[in-house]
Amino acid sequence: MSMRWCNSESEGLSDVIDRSKVALGANFWRFWAASLASNLSDGLAMIALPWLAATVTDEPLLVGLVAACGRLPWLLLAMPAGVLVDRVSKLGLMTLANTVRCVLWASLCLIILAEQASVPLLAGFAFLATTMEVVYDIATETTTNALVSGNDLERANGHLRTAALVAQEIAGRPLGGLLLRVGTFLPFVFNAIAMILSVAALLMLRKHQMEGAADSTTHGPEASARESLRLGLSTVWRHPLLRLMLLMSLIINGSFSLALSTQVLFMQDTLGLGSVGFGVIMAISALGGVVGGQMAAYLKAKLPNGQLPPVCLFAMGASYLLLGLFPTVAVTAAVYCFVSAIIVTYSVSLYAIR
Repeated sequence: MSMRWCNSESEGLSDVIDRSKVALGANFWRFWAASLASNLSDGLAMIALPWLAATVTDEPLLVGLVAACGRLPWLLLAMPAGVLVDRVSKLGLMTLANTVRCVLWASLCLIILAEQASVPLLAGFAFLATTMEVVYDIATETTTNALVSGNDLERANGHLRTAALVAQEIAGRPLGGLLLRVGTFLPFVFNAIAMILSVAALLMLRKHQMEGAADSTTHGPEASARESLRLGLSTVWRHPLLRLMLLMSLIINGSFSLALSTQVLFMQDTLGLGSVGFGVIMAISALGGVVGGQMAAYLKAKLPNGQLPPVCLFAMGASYLLLGLFPTVAVTAAVYCFVSAIIVTYSVSLYAIR
């Protein structure tokens, strides 16, 4: 029996290695390029928008308000966005969402140059840009399933999550910090350019897969939007695992939103960092995220079934407790790096479970 078990394990490992060599296809990599450019823009915005708010006002509550408006659409609009994604061309919707974001960032550049930026205006821009991000990201999740086979889903999601971290954290945030030193409007110029590149990649994908599986809709036109919302919510609530994931997401995202709303002030006031230092800390944190994105499938295979998400949550909680007890630059960099790896691993595992 021991020999049979060893042979079975060897065959299973061989299957994993063989699948890792299978090409994901040109359409996936076009999709990956679009997501890479889109996430580069997100990374620039993550540091530039709250930093801009901190130059407009020195009131912590107002700076936090801008950051909160940048997270609010995920709470209010995720389900309606899901209904919309089911009813229209996914690739067309993603193209429209990033086109709107391009216009938003270009408009904000002009407002900054005209010295008309204000907290209410920045809060509005944050809300609108994140609304388009919600639409884009929800469409991304369902499109990935159509572009690759089920056996390659974790590998594809790992590539997408790694690209997102490289673009947002390693490239986007440090670049945003450097550009802020030159001019507060400059990161938003690069935002608009990145969105143009993302739209171009999506248009190439649509050209090669027009009306294909990744560009199809899920529900027929006979179901009303209200009925789709009711059906989606009731389905999630009746399913024990999905209901648990929903409650966990509410708690986790609420905690992260609280931390992100004061992150800029923590970097400035507690750690004494400028915009470049802030960007460097974010880049260091992303190194862990890259490792997490590539190791998610391996860790899932090593741990007992279903154990990876709770292990990740425990590790995240312990890490942030350490940061609260020792708020220094070195500890912050180490904790951010480790937590990024855990967050990506957790996210990839949940995508596969869903």
